[in-house]
Formats: sequence, structure tokens, C-alpha cells
Amino acid sequence: MTTLVFDNSFVNHQELSYKSIRGIPTGGSISRQSADLFLYWMLNRAPDHLRSKIALFSFILMWKRFIDDIFGVWKGTVRQFHMFMNELNKAAALFGIEFDKFKIGKEVEFLDTWCYLEGNKIEYRLYKKPIDPRRFLQRDSFHPPHVFKSVATSQIQRICKLNSKEETLMEDLESLVTDFHKSGYSLDELHQTRDKILEERKLATAREAAGLTSTETPREQETPIIFPCQYFNELNEFKAFIRSMDSDLDILMGHHNIIYAAKKGMTIRNNVMNNRALCIPEREFEHQKCMGKGCKTCPQMLTVSEVEINNVKLKLPKNVSCKTNDVVYIHLCNVCNNSENCYGGQTSNQFSVRNDGHRCKFNYENYELSALSNHSFIDHNLDIGLKDFSCAIIKKCNFLNLDREEFKLIEKLRLKTLGLNRCKVT
Repeated sequence: MTTLVFDNSFVNHQELSYKSIRGIPTGGSISRQSADLFLYWMLNRAPDHLRSKIALFSFILMWKRFIDDIFGVWKGTVRQFHMFMNELNKAAALFGIEFDKFKIGKEVEFLDTWCYLEGNKIEYRLYKKPIDPRRFLQRDSFHPPHVFKSVATSQIQRICKLNSKEETLMEDLESLVTDFHKSGYSLDELHQTRDKILEERKLATAREAAGLTSTETPREQETPIIFPCQYFNELNEFKAFIRSMDSDLDILMGHHNIIYAAKKGMTIRNNVMNNRALCIPEREFEHQKCMGKGCKTCPQMLTVSEVEINNVKLKLPKNVSCKTNDVVYIHLCNVCNNSENCYGGQTSNQFSVRNDGHRCKFNYENYELSALSNHSFIDHNLDIGLKDFSCAIIKKCNFLNLDREEFKLIEKLRLKTLGLNRCKVT
């Protein structure tokens, strides 16, 4: 497998492809592991490994390596260190390697840390390259909300781990928050996340100093209670209110643990195309029916490729059906036989589910809750039902653009003046 990976390693540069001839391929799937293993073998395991050939290795008090980046503590003089480097490069030349860049002193950058001596103690803080643009995932990019929170949380936790002193930690955190804000993140959310992580860090430090492993004794026989709800802005206040009643809830149902499953409405499923849809070939327009057994919407779907409403022609899209979600749609009254009696709407659910929502309003108790049943009551005395309406999907679009696309459709077809969207729905 290693031979296969090495023999099929190519690098693209300026529209040309280059094959690796010698050395470990750059950017290969096993390049990091291969380089790491080779350097370890060269230094410690080869028949004439470097540690056995260079006596000056005894001047190294500490040796830390990540692939070809090395950090150590040298107890000899600067002159002796230069002698060590000369001997190291002579011995490494056998393996085609030269250590040409090094820095000696009381401070050095190693990977993403800046290590420095303060007295006899090694301190460290985050190291950021001067050319690092420090761009984070843009807040307006198309990801679920929890992804942005995770990105900020992980970066703040990383900086906490890469700082040994409190004052340098606060400086690096302030710089990080500023860079996140430039990428569109909310300052209030960033400050809340930062303060929460700092508080947890202080508690962990206090527990470690006291020799404790946990902040509290775990409750016995806790009963997890999952509370599913739609996300709302006051959710945190609601959680605080429930926590304030913990003692009463303990009396009612014993030790408990309430888990809030707050759904924010938008998921990846709503916004990506599945693999099967990618494989569907382009075809001549047939219909938008899902052909599902017992589907009540299929008989209503138009079987034409184009429809004209209020002198505006609309081409119906292919590869959508009444099971497609995130769509803008129309309904036409078949009894009126007039293209002006058209209703335009949108739904994030499957179209057939939305259609069923219209269907259940065709009665005297609920007719005011749908523009279609409203039209049936006003013009036909509820003598017709949803089965007397034809429907079609006009557009499949992004979840976030549904309201905008519905508005554009209603304005384009003048449905508020000529269509059924003028019916008052309460």
C-alpha cells in the first residue's frame, strides 16, 4: 500500500502535473506518518543512527520533535551548538537530509507556540506567523448554527492550552475575538463563550490544586428527561427558570437530569441534494408526481411542461415531485376554469404535507384558515374541495430564500390583485 501511494503521488502547479521521483511525496495521504517514521529511524534505529555517531548529543537536556520541527534545551555553549549542527548535517547527508535552519537563544517559535525562558522556567504562549491572515469560517456561510459556535469554542480552548501565563492569555483572547468579529461573529456570543471557558478553566485549576477530580458528587439514580422544543430566543431564561425549581422537581420525581433538545428548524437535509438526485439524467418533462402508493397529491399535479397565468408563462421544473421540500408552488381552481384564480405559496416541508394542510381546512369551522378553502366558501359555497384544484411546483430553492421567492412569484403573477392571494386568511 505504501508503494502504491508513493508511485501515484502527483503535485499540480501552474496547470502542470509533476510526479515525485525522490523523497516523501508532499501532501500525500501518508506523508506525515512516513516522514515521522523515517526521522525517528534515522535518529534512533538505523545501523549508524545519528545519536550513536554524535557525542555532542549528551549536551541536549530535552528533545521534542514533530516531524522535522525540533525543540530542545541545550546545556553547552553557542560554539558547541554550531559544532553539533555541523556534525549532525555530516551524518544526515548519508540520508539526503540537511538541517539548515535553526535558532538558539532564550526564546524560539516551535510549531504554533512561542517558548521563552523566564528565570529557570520555560513559559509559552500562542505563536501566530506575521503573514497569517487568520480567516475563520464566515458567519454568513451555509452551515448549521452549532458549527459556528463549535469553531469559536475550539479556538478559544486552544489558546487557553497554549498560554502558561494569565496576562498573555488575555492578550491572545482579545486578539482572537477581534479576528472572529471581522469574520462576522457576534461580539456578545464570543464574550459569553470566552467567559464560560475561562470560568471552567479556573474551576479546573482550583480542583487540581485541592486534589479533587469533580465539582460535585454525582447524583444517584438520575433519570434523564429529554425535553424537545422549538428553539426560541428566551430559551436560556426558560432553562434558568426550570433550574430554580430543582428542589421541587426532586420531591416530585426524584433526582433528575433535564436535557433540552432545541430544534432550530434548519438541517443539512433541507439544503443538500441526495446522491440519487445527482444520478437522475435529464429527461423530457413528464410530470411532478411522486407516484407513491396512496398519495393524495399526485392526482392534482399538472402534467404539462408550461403553464400560463395572467398572461405570464411559467416553465415547470424537472426532477421535482410532490415529495420535494423547500419549494414555491401554485394552486389553480379547476371549477372556475380561469387562470386568474391562482394561489401561490411556499413550504419548507414536503409539498404533499403542505397540500394536506390545505385539504383539512375545507369545512365550515376552518375554511378561513386557507386561501383555497376561503375561495371555495366565497365563490362556491364550499361545494368543491381540494380535489377540484390543480397544483404544480414552480421552483425548488434554498430554505433561507423561500419567503423571497414566494414574494417574487406573487408580484410577478399579480396574485394579490388578480389571484387567490387577495383572499383574507385569518
